This record gives sequence, C-alpha cells and structure tokens, in this order.
Amino acid sequence: MKKLLLSSLLLLSCGTEQPKDPTITSNHLTQLRSKYTTYLNQVSNVQDNYGFIESDHCDSVLFTGLLSIATGTSILSARNSDGQWFRRPTMDCYPNNSRSTISRDMFIGIFWNLWRNKDLSSLNSIWEYGERTNWKMGEGVSSRVFLTPNMISTLGILIHSLGGEDHLLRKTPLSMGDNTGFAAHLDVLLLTLRAEALGYLEKPSIISTHYNRNCKNALFAYTYNKYISGNHYSTTIALLNTQYFPVDRLPTSSDRKAAWLWERDDGADWLPSTTDLSRQHSGGDYLFITKLLLDDI
Repeated sequence: MKKLLLSSLLLLSCGTEQPKDPTITSNHLTQLRSKYTTYLNQVSNVQDNYGFIESDHCDSVLFTGLLSIATGTSILSARNSDGQWFRRPTMDCYPNNSRSTISRDMFIGIFWNLWRNKDLSSLNSIWEYGERTNWKMGEGVSSRVFLTPNMISTLGILIHSLGGEDHLLRKTPLSMGDNTGFAAHLDVLLLTLRAEALGYLEKPSIISTHYNRNCKNALFAYTYNKYISGNHYSTTIALLNTQYFPVDRLPTSSDRKAAWLWERDDGADWLPSTTDLSRQHSGGDYLFITKLLLDDI
C-alpha cells in the first residue's frame, strides 16, 4: 500500500494525469455507435487493394495505421523483407513524390497499429532494424528518416509494456514543445499512445494548451477529457457535428477540405473545398477517435 501511494505521489509530482472514468450521455453514445457502423460499412469504398487509405498520397501508412484501430487492417504490406518500412505498399514515393522513403511521422501510425494488435514481433523488428542502421529508417532527407529520441523511447515503452525487453532508451526523458498544425496533431497522437502504454498521461499542460486552442478537434478533446476533465461532452459534440461528419455517408471535400480533420488548425481546411468538391474522404478521423472512445466505455 505504501509503495502504491509513493508511486502515485511520484507520478503527480512529475506532472502526469491518470485516466478518468468516462462520462458520456446514453443519447450521444447511441448516435456515435450508429454513425460508427455506417462509416465502417462504407470505408472499403475508399481503400485500395491493400486496404490502405489516401494511397494516392505519400502519408498513407500513417493514416491507415490510425484507421486500422477500427477496421483491423494489416499494414505489414508496407514493410519489405529486410524489415524496412515505406510510406505505402507500392514503395514508390521516393524520390519523385516524396523526399524520403519513410519518415518518423509515419511511424506514429505504424506504432499505433502494432501496439493495438499487440504485435511485439513487429515492434522488435523495428528496434532491431533501428539498431542496425543507427536509427536511420529509410532513404532521403536526414531530418525525416532518423527516429528521434522521443520516437525511440516510445518504441521501447511499447515493447516493454507488451512484455518484451526493457531497453534502457525507453527511459529517455520526453521533450516536446508547443507546436501547431500537423506537428501538434503528431504530438498529441504520440502522447495519447504513450499514455495507453504507461497508464498515465505525460505533459498534461501541452494537451490543455492544444485543447484550449481548438476544442473542436476531437483528438485534442478525447485526450484532454480522458485524462484531465473526465467528461467527454466536447469530444462527442465534435464527432457528432454533421458539417464535418454526415450521418448517413462518408464525408467529402464538399463538407470540409481536410481529409483528416485533426491534423489541421481550425481554419480554411475545416471549410468546404472551393476547388475540388468531389473528393471522397475516408472518415478515418471519425472512426479512429470513436473507436478509442468506445473502447473506454
């Protein structure tokens, strides 16, 4: 008992938050589940032959990895026989369509997929590949292809939490600034993933900053409400907003420009596109957050 109390006090002193019991109304829960089923039934319309989304772009493995939390899609087709990961299964982004074969951003989606699938073997494979290459995970611009200390420690945390080896690098202190836009989205994805594995949220002040800047962002709202407020009202309101997430069909660019809403600051990307009104979005942004939320109920 004394050890448990000491551990709890230590976590609090380090600026962490424990998960709260989720509060959500039964009416909102019914609506979330109904739309979730609708989107799951339609998402195959925008998946390629590998089950990937956004495969005409070179961030495909990131978003497919996140979507797979809901769909169960395997992303292993984006890995070659040497254990190297690529932006999409066709492995053809670099050099003509991207400045690198892979990036550390993409590994956030990969980590989410492997963590939720409890795929310790594949996580170990990434660690071994990183050690062999001094953490250079692909070809191209160095600032993209080297895993950062934050990413390496996250990988170590996931491996250890699944019963694997206790790598010393998992204890590297987490360093994170006050980012905006796509970088803020990545930061919150990383913090939320680490919180699942550790059982507590690090850097709650960063989550609060992002949430207070844009509470309509359901990724920010989910993590803030799970670990700080305990009330998911703002999360469900964001997900049930029919301007961004229609009830009976997947969203399109005529609803909002951004294909994955949570990666963009509130602004023009949240408004209907003025140029391409026919692009079909995957609804993966809705499915990912709703799956996390439903799993907590």
